[in-house]
Amino acid sequence: MFVTVVSSGEKLPVIIEEVADSDYKILTKKRYSFNWKLEKTNCVYKLRVSNEEDIIGLISLQFIDSEMRLSIN
Repeated sequence: MFVTVVSSGEKLPVIIEEVADSDYKILTKKRYSFNWKLEKTNCVYKLRVSNEEDIIGLISLQFIDSEMRLSIN
């Protein structure tokens, strides 16, 4: 998977992986405009450029088995 840098058109390879407990230390409201610690009970995934540790995006998913659906929080 790739993301495109809008200003240059450069395509960068990215990795999607589950957020580790240690990541929550850097997921501050000031940096990401949201308190991601509130989503710890859900499946939270991060997007980062390959070979870099900086998180460039996040998503929280909640699986609701009784309704057979997925909620994006």
